Amino acid sequence: MIFVIGALFWMLALVAVGRLLALSRAKMRLSTWAWGLMVLTALVLLFRPHEDIFGGEDPGSYLNSGVTYGRQGQAFFVDPLLAQVSPETRNVFYYGHAGYGATKDACLWVVNEDAAVLGPHFQPAYPLLISVATRLGKPSWSLYVVPLFALFTAFALAALVANLLTHRLAGLIAFSLYLLNPMILWHGRCARPEIIAGFFAFAGLALLLLAWQERPWLRWPACNAMRSIAGRPDILLGALCIGSAPLFHITAWYLVIPAALAVGLVILSGRTDFLLYPLGALAMWFVFYGETRYVTDYYKVREFFEGALNYWPFWALGLAGLAAISLGVRRARQRRNALLPSPERAAAKPVAGWLATGLALVSLLFFVNVYFNRANIGSFLIIARAIPNFIFLTDWQTFANMVSRPIVLLILAGWVVWLTGQPAWRGERIALALTVLPAVVLAGTMRDFMMTRYFVLAAVPMGVLCLTALVTTRLKEWPGRPWTVWLAPGLAVVIGLVGLTNRGHLVTLVEHRGFLQFLAPFAQAIQNEQGILLGEYSRITASLEHMFGIRALGLDNERKDDYHAAERAWEAIMRGAPQQPAFFLTPFQTPRSDLFNFSLVHRDVFKDRKLQQAYNNLPTRIGEMELTLSLYRMTLKDPELPEQPATNAVALPLGNGNMGLRRAANVRLEKPELEGVALSRGEQVSLSIPAALKANLLELLFVLHCSESNVPAPIVNNMGAPRERYNFHFQSLGDQWWLYTCKPDQAAAPETVAFAANSPLFIAAAFACGNTEAIEISSGFSKARVKLSFPPLKGRWARAQASLLMPATAPGYFLMLGYVPDIQASPACPSSAREATPRQVQETNRAPFITVDNEGDWTASAKLRGGRWQWLALPLSVGINRAES
Repeated sequence: MIFVIGALFWMLALVAVGRLLALSRAKMRLSTWAWGLMVLTALVLLFRPHEDIFGGEDPGSYLNSGVTYGRQGQAFFVDPLLAQVSPETRNVFYYGHAGYGATKDACLWVVNEDAAVLGPHFQPAYPLLISVATRLGKPSWSLYVVPLFALFTAFALAALVANLLTHRLAGLIAFSLYLLNPMILWHGRCARPEIIAGFFAFAGLALLLLAWQERPWLRWPACNAMRSIAGRPDILLGALCIGSAPLFHITAWYLVIPAALAVGLVILSGRTDFLLYPLGALAMWFVFYGETRYVTDYYKVREFFEGALNYWPFWALGLAGLAAISLGVRRARQRRNALLPSPERAAAKPVAGWLATGLALVSLLFFVNVYFNRANIGSFLIIARAIPNFIFLTDWQTFANMVSRPIVLLILAGWVVWLTGQPAWRGERIALALTVLPAVVLAGTMRDFMMTRYFVLAAVPMGVLCLTALVTTRLKEWPGRPWTVWLAPGLAVVIGLVGLTNRGHLVTLVEHRGFLQFLAPFAQAIQNEQGILLGEYSRITASLEHMFGIRALGLDNERKDDYHAAERAWEAIMRGAPQQPAFFLTPFQTPRSDLFNFSLVHRDVFKDRKLQQAYNNLPTRIGEMELTLSLYRMTLKDPELPEQPATNAVALPLGNGNMGLRRAANVRLEKPELEGVALSRGEQVSLSIPAALKANLLELLFVLHCSESNVPAPIVNNMGAPRERYNFHFQSLGDQWWLYTCKPDQAAAPETVAFAANSPLFIAAAFACGNTEAIEISSGFSKARVKLSFPPLKGRWARAQASLLMPATAPGYFLMLGYVPDIQASPACPSSAREATPRQVQETNRAPFITVDNEGDWTASAKLRGGRWQWLALPLSVGINRAES
């Protein structure tokens, strides 16, 4: 059934495109090479799709769910792994916060939690198109559905203007302007159902326009009225196209409803052949209602449909009355035409110029007023108060930021020309503009760049029509000079290139290029053994599950920092099928668990590029990052067997990885405040070493902060001796922190050492290190200590029993800048300490300490004092093998 419905949508789209090209090709008057060049240009510009297949956001949701529909052959199915988890524990594998809804990855939703049944959440029409493509081809074909429909939309706009403007290359110009629009060049390569909805809407309008221009009442007698109805497939095809648009995106209703009203006026004018339109529209209306009732009602509109159904006798009578009036008007028109001479009968009166000019001025004033006073106007819309959460005026300032202000001014000029220009087909152009106007002015608020996708449904296509009218009206073909016909297309290309100024990155950048291919070896390793997968990052796990068909459960590391329940549930799954290979995927540190052993299977690094969001402005920054994915085979721990040593540990900053399996919370930004000694350039202080430490003193450690970029090493020597450096090591710790280690002259047995700064420094801590411990001796400085604040640092709040693996680089030191909240003195605590729960208070009052060990017979530990930031230093045993962790 899934395949059949998706195939019907594909057939509707292909038939509509074919019909438009067949009917408009004579008016477009383009040679075969021109058509080929148009298609080739579209392929080069659009068929480089972004590979945004991550779960958790709209693009990945559409793509992943579409591939899964094709594989499952149905919209609702039982998740085989989730069904093995007890119902009370399943939420540990859900993605999102508590109010987000039950879903594993925001691709499919858990529609029946007791039976672990997954089903659609967003409207499924676009995923149904994907399901057909991927079932006939490969999962990667899902990426090319929207680029193909962007090409279809360009053809629909070309056919539309070819029948409304007299310039013989108007279709080519509209096609080019659409492809060169920066919004299309970006969103046309994304998973955007708005593009598909826009195609069906404008293709349907173009088909209705072609049917209207036939004017059958001028040729057919009244007795052939039924034959004229049967001979108008374009009207039925147009009705099905326009009725399909809201199935792909809800905002298409802003265009569908005005189109129905416009067709109603056409029917009242005596066009009985258009009585086919209500039948096709009613059929699609019931399809949409069926979707809201039996599949998904994501936008909560079912109540409107059921309210309308309560008045079905009224609608039936209204339709019958509409047909009766149309037949009466048709007969009256035919009687009148029989009395008129043939030339008068064929002449169509254009809309008066003064009326078109008045409409253009009123609409311009409205656009300008909304541009400058949108926030104030919104509160005065009566209809918006009657239907909340659905009526939002278009954010024209953001639109101008996206396409550039010069292009917006040209579009406004083109809007005037569209309404008031060439008398031929002026009425049809005005009717089209008024039909599209609600969808243009109600595109809504744009909080970020992703939301600008709402522009591509109606605002961008209408802007293309306006620019085409402006260009073709001002640059007409000169009689006797056929080459001048190319002046208008040349100007259109110039306008398109001007619109791309400072927007070239929207053309050249392909987000996440190669990510699907990057995941293939990980998927292959699991599929070769028919294994199951536990993924520490739900958004990446979604790609492996849906694109490659791997049975998987994900861990939402962004919102869940305690994996104990998930580990127990996964342990039960593994024990229930002991012969079933199990794998663990993580982009973070080497995993550690009390229940499982992990052996590395595959690791690779993906170099990602992504456009950074910019609110209400054109995004210009391109973020680059490296994603390290590691796949491990999981085995259950046996208490009778020795612990498996963890090797190949990876050192990562705490801000770049989650440690959920090791009980660490999410990333926080904190500004540390530390006490220490502040030195200016060239200043010297002395440091007293306690007598009890001199005998076993091996090294001195100094943790320093310097705001300068080039930091020369300080000098440490015996007090009063010449300025000679001890055997020292000076290295950066990141974030402008430095570590200075030196070995004093043990023969001299210094009681006091001199510390000389060669640049402005802040000494945060000094440690005297022996074989087994590092003792802080910062209180021995001759200069008074001061408290300073430092720039924010990324870190993670660690709960009790939190742990991580590090590479062992002994002999060496483990250094940590840490903070333990003093719950009783909350004003001095960082952000999250003020929100401490009773459990956190209890954990904090247990005199927390840090332990470093190699899971063997060696360990070192240090206590943390509450209510203050502090540097800790722990020596790593000389006996540790470097291959261990």
